[in-house]
Amino acid sequence: MTLEPSLDMYVLDTLANDIEDADSVLRMLNSDTDLGWRKEWGREFTMVDVVSAMSRLIRGDFVRVLALDEDSKNFRELGRRVLPSGSYSDVYYAMTERGRLLHSNWDPDT
Repeated sequence: MTLEPSLDMYVLDTLANDIEDADSVLRMLNSDTDLGWRKEWGREFTMVDVVSAMSRLIRGDFVRVLALDEDSKNFRELGRRVLPSGSYSDVYYAMTERGRLLHSNWDPDT
């Protein structure tokens, strides 16, 4: 499995502080605030970018997929390296320990 260094790390970075859904990830990536990476990326991010990166990150065990249980209002993990079976917008994403290690060693200036 090969990561797309910049794109995948930008997407991973959006999960550094919280659990997020795909729409929130896209919004953060394109933000003009310190959370955004559009300027470094050179163009607007698209949902296709997010889904592609998220798929690689999930397969590499850097990100886990969570579904919201409507009855208990708690998150349940779909399983390690398990891609969403439906829309990527219907679930949430969080870093795994492996993802935190990768993110903590990332130097975005290189």
